Amino acid sequence: MIWTIVEYAAIITECLIATRLLLLYFKLKSDDWKYLKSIILFAPLFITDVIGSFGAANEVFFILTCVLSEFIFAVIFLQGSIMEKLMISIVNYALLYCINLPVIALMSALAGVSTEQIVSQHSVERMICIFISKLMYFLATQLILWLRRKEKYHFSTNEWIIILSAFFITLLLGFSLYMITTGGTNTDYIYIIATILLSMLDIIVFVFMRKLNIASASKTEKKLLQFQLQQQKKQMQQLNEQYNKISIMHHDYKHEISCIRNLIEQKEYDNAISYADTAISKSNKAIRVYVNSSSSVLNAVINDKLSTAQASGINTVCQIDSDIPEHMEYDLSILLSNLLDNAIEACQRAEEAASIDLTMSKFMGYYQILIKNTIPESVLASDHGLKTRKRDKINHGWGLRSVKDIADSYDGMMDVYEEQNNFVVNVMLKIK
Repeated sequence: MIWTIVEYAAIITECLIATRLLLLYFKLKSDDWKYLKSIILFAPLFITDVIGSFGAANEVFFILTCVLSEFIFAVIFLQGSIMEKLMISIVNYALLYCINLPVIALMSALAGVSTEQIVSQHSVERMICIFISKLMYFLATQLILWLRRKEKYHFSTNEWIIILSAFFITLLLGFSLYMITTGGTNTDYIYIIATILLSMLDIIVFVFMRKLNIASASKTEKKLLQFQLQQQKKQMQQLNEQYNKISIMHHDYKHEISCIRNLIEQKEYDNAISYADTAISKSNKAIRVYVNSSSSVLNAVINDKLSTAQASGINTVCQIDSDIPEHMEYDLSILLSNLLDNAIEACQRAEEAASIDLTMSKFMGYYQILIKNTIPESVLASDHGLKTRKRDKINHGWGLRSVKDIADSYDGMMDVYEEQNNFVVNVMLKIK
């Protein structure tokens, strides 16, 4: 009599946990008659479990009936997507086999009795297994509910198919191992089926990992595009600032010439010369022209960056040996913005005199950009991956990655090395 009570208690506990998972994971479409709806879900699970536990039906019938009962109930009474309802229905019973088998095997090893005896005979070992397995089942469902509240998942239809296939195969594997462990019939065929299922699971994992890899690559590409867009906005702002400075100078130029003319007419030559020198000095401070290449876009970028460097007390050297290919202007502007920003930041950390050396030239069918800058200490010795040192890892650390992508798009290369307290970036872009 006591064993019958234990078995029924185990069945009731198992069905209550399964019912609880489904009701808490999803929400009822309507709270009317919620207790009656809970009974409608619990009753078929309990009846099917009783029939399966006492040998009146095989395991396949038991699994399919329980999964189907949960799925139909979820579709009729619960909120959520069809695919997710099917997944949770399968997970509910995949968990049972994933938990029961290790518990039975562990108890068999500890107690020195066979798994067949634990499954089929009334014993203390079986009672302990029932208690541990139901407790672990409850904890596993509680973890699922906690993750559900922690984060909402939004999968596409294809992703749901892959996930459901993986869980369904896991359920079949658990059932197959259960049959083998408990000494069921036709174990040779079950071994073959289990091997095939494992191979299918490997394929599903591969497909899913490939989808994750593609999604990760798309996310990285999006980040790079956002970064390049930010650089483009900065360049437009720099050009606008340069234009405004030139407009102001053009406006002031008339007044300065007029003033100098009046001083000359009044034969105040010394004052005229002094005034002219002041105007020239003011002009040099307003816009310092370091380069005057064939590209107005690059002129604005390079002059702005080198002006910033000079204002920070950094010595600068710039040499452009050839005309800049027009089709490279945009990519070169992004590349130079990134590299010069990194160079300026490194030089600002140096305690001694720092310098930046920029050389751009054609070399054997390639356009070469070579930037050297002073570094306070070796960068590559402590950071081979050249990761950003800034706290905001999401919005920083994309500079060299963007440069590498630009080099790859031109079938070129990027080389990074150190020499004589200098950090050197050498980029080669193939001229198409």
